[in-house]
Amino acid sequence: MSAPSLLVVEDDAALRAVLARGLREEGFEVSAVG
Repeated sequence: MSAPSLLVVEDDAALRAVLARGLREEGFEVSAVG
């Protein structure tokens, strides 16, 4: 079974990176754009 995927859209690059890393650590497949 594949991991659930999320799209993170955030203008602030630092916040985007923190969100993406945290979500990946929880098992999500994350695409982050901004």
